[in-house]
Amino acid sequence: HTMAAAVPPMVVAAATVLLVLRLCALGQGTDNMVPGLPPNYDFDDPKAKHTRAAIAFDEAGQPRKARRAFEAAARFRPSETTFTNLGMFLLDRERYWDAQKALTEALRFNIDGDANEHLQQTHKHFFQQAKRKFKTAPQGAPVEDAWQIFEQLMSQGLPVKGPDTALQSHPPYEIDSIMSYEQLLQFVATDFQTEYWEQFPVLLHTDRSICSILSFEDVFNLTYIYQHDSKHYPYRNVKFIRKTFTPRDTSGIKTPQDLRRALANEQTLQFYAIYRWHSSVAQLCYDLSVRGKLGHPVNVNLYITPPKQAVSVHAHSDFQCSFMFQLAGRKRWRVWKRDEHFLPLRHGQDVGRDPDELIHVKDLRPPDIDVILEPGDVLYVCRGCLHATSTPDSDEPSMHLTVGMEALWDNGLSFTWDTFFGGGPTAQHPYIQQGFYEAMGNLAMKDPRFRESVPSDLLNGEKDIHSTGWRQQAKQRMHEIVDEMFEGTDFADRIQTAMRNTVLEQNTVLQKPYGAVPEGVVFEPPAAPEATAPRAWRDEL
Repeated sequence: HTMAAAVPPMVVAAATVLLVLRLCALGQGTDNMVPGLPPNYDFDDPKAKHTRAAIAFDEAGQPRKARRAFEAAARFRPSETTFTNLGMFLLDRERYWDAQKALTEALRFNIDGDANEHLQQTHKHFFQQAKRKFKTAPQGAPVEDAWQIFEQLMSQGLPVKGPDTALQSHPPYEIDSIMSYEQLLQFVATDFQTEYWEQFPVLLHTDRSICSILSFEDVFNLTYIYQHDSKHYPYRNVKFIRKTFTPRDTSGIKTPQDLRRALANEQTLQFYAIYRWHSSVAQLCYDLSVRGKLGHPVNVNLYITPPKQAVSVHAHSDFQCSFMFQLAGRKRWRVWKRDEHFLPLRHGQDVGRDPDELIHVKDLRPPDIDVILEPGDVLYVCRGCLHATSTPDSDEPSMHLTVGMEALWDNGLSFTWDTFFGGGPTAQHPYIQQGFYEAMGNLAMKDPRFRESVPSDLLNGEKDIHSTGWRQQAKQRMHEIVDEMFEGTDFADRIQTAMRNTVLEQNTVLQKPYGAVPEGVVFEPPAAPEATAPRAWRDEL
C-alpha cells in the first residue's frame, strides 16, 4: 500500500491494463478464475455470500482476494463469526496487528456462552492453531495483547462456525515431532482422541521402532492358504489383489515362491488378521486398545505392494478407522474426507470397493492429504474417508499394516450409538426393549396418565391437526418414558457391560493364545533395522 501511494494513479492504471492485456495475449486470462464465482467478483455487493467466496479464493491460492472477501463479510454482516473468521485468516498469514484488530472487533459483540459440543471442539482447534502462531511471532508483534483477546473469545464460547459461514477448522494434518513407541501410545490416549478420532486424518512420524514389529523375512518364510478364513486354524491366509479387492488366484497352499511370483505380476499381497500368527502384531493391537485407551477392539491386516504401481488400489472407503503403519518401502496415500460417505454404518454406505463402482482419482477434487509414507510413518484415516494408494516412485516393495480400530464388530456388539439404541446391523441386543417395558411398568404404577384410555380421535381415525391432539400426547409420554428408562432402570448399564465384555473378550484372546503381554508389562520393540526388500524377490523367480 505504501508503494502504491507513491506512484501516480494514472501510471498504476496504465500498468494494470498492460498486465491484463499481456496475460490475455498469452492465453492465461482464465488462470485466476475460481469455480462457482464470477470472474469479476463484486466485493461491494452487500447481498453476496462473501465468507463462502473467501474460502473459495483461499482454496484457489488467491489470498489477497480471500482477505478482501473476509473483510467484505465483516463489513456487510458484522458479527462475532465474521470478525473471528477474518482474524483467524490474518493470524494464519502472520498478520498479527491486523489479526489483533479483527479479534478485538469480534469481542465487541454479545457472545452466546451456550455453544454446543461441536462448537467447543472447533474453538479448541482455533485456540491451538493460534497458540502455535503466537509462539513463532516475530519480536515486537502484539503477541500478549492478541493472545489475551483470543483467550477471552474462546472462554466465552464464541460460535466461530455459524449459519452464515462454511468455514471448516481442523487441527494440523501432520504432527512434526518424532515419536517413540511409548510417545505414540500416549498421543493416542490423549490428544488423538479429542482432536482426530472420527474427525480428521493425520500424519505422524516415529523413530522407526515400529519397523521391527514385522519384517519381510517374517512373512516370506511361511506358507499360507489362499482366501482361507482367518478365524479358523491354521490362521495364515493370503489374497492376491490388483487395483481392486477382487481375488486374482485360485485357492490352495501358497508358498514363499508363489508370493514372490504374485509381486512380480504386479499384484498386492493381502493378509487378514495377522495378529493371529505374529505375537508382535498381537501386542500392537493390545497396546492400542488398552494402553492407548481406545477401548475398541483392534484388528490388523498386512499389505505388501510391488513398486512402480501408478494405482495399487483404487479410491475407496472402509468401515473402520485405521492407522497405517509403514514398515518398509514407500507408499503414496491420498485421502479425501467427504461428508456423504463419512462414518458408514451399513453395507452400501462404503464406496469404491466393488469392480462395478470404481472411483478414479481424476474425478475427485484435490485430496485433503497427499503424502508418501516412509518407514516409521503412521497415517490415521477416519472411517469413511476415501483413500487411494500407489507406489510410483519406489524401487522396492512397500509393506504396511492397516491397524483397524473396529466400530462395527462381527464377533459381538458393535460400538456405535446406532448399536447402543438397538439399531445395529449386526448382533442386535434386547436391552432397549427390556428397559422400555420396565420403564412403562414403573410409570403405569405411579402416574395415572399412563393408565388412561387413548383419545377417541385416535380410534376414529381422525387426522391430528392440533398440537393437543393424540400425537402430541403420545410424544410427550414417550419423552417421559425415555427419562424413566435412564433414571429408573439399568438398561444403559447393561448395554455398557455387553459392549465392554466384547472388547475384553478380544483383548483376552490377544494375550492367549496370540501372545500379547498384558497391561503393566511394557512392550519395548527392538531397535529398528534398516528397511530392506524381501531377499532377491525378483532374482529368485
